[in-house]
Amino acid sequence: MLAPSPQSKTAETPAPIIWRRLLSPSRRRVRLVSATLLLVTVIGAACAYISRMPIVLKVAELESNVPVRVFGLGTVEARIVSKIGFEVVELNADHGDVVKQGQVLARLHATQQETRAARAKAAVLSAEVAVKKAEANVIKSRAIVTQPLETNRRKQQLVSRQVTSAQLGEEAQRDEDVAKAEMLMKGISSAERSDST
Repeated sequence: MLAPSPQSKTAETPAPIIWRRLLSPSRRRVRLVSATLLLVTVIGAACAYISRMPIVLKVAELESNVPVRVFGLGTVEARIVSKIGFEVVELNADHGDVVKQGQVLARLHATQQETRAARAKAAVLSAEVAVKKAEANVIKSRAIVTQPLETNRRKQQLVSRQVTSAQLGEEAQRDEDVAKAEMLMKGISSAERSDST
């Protein structure tokens, strides 16, 4: 028989040789895979052990009378207001200090005092104007009542002397009564207005 040619052997054998190498691993490959699996197992076990380990903390001891320290940037502004409502600008004495008679203890904000004084003066002036206006209204009312009263008195004299008719005397009396009634109504309405305010 004829010996097979080397070309025909290689054409038939490459597939089975590759499969043989893949299916039957060499010792070197087995050692490498085994070492890798062992390393992964050790690392996993170490991670599991570390994650379940208790954490040790040092507890601080309780301290008393610790000084308070405040740090910050900027400005601090304090506003002191007196019991009467004025802002205190300068404070020369504190609670428990010994003071002498006549010593200035505090200075109040001048503009607030001046504003209140100006308001009080304006209120006084307004009240004085209201009084003068009321006095003028009284004079005007007296004049309004006095005119029909004088007219009625003159006409009644003329009627008694029979210089004018009785009808004119009655009209003059009616005008005087109406003027008195209007005065009473104005007095009542102004009294009601002053009571409501």
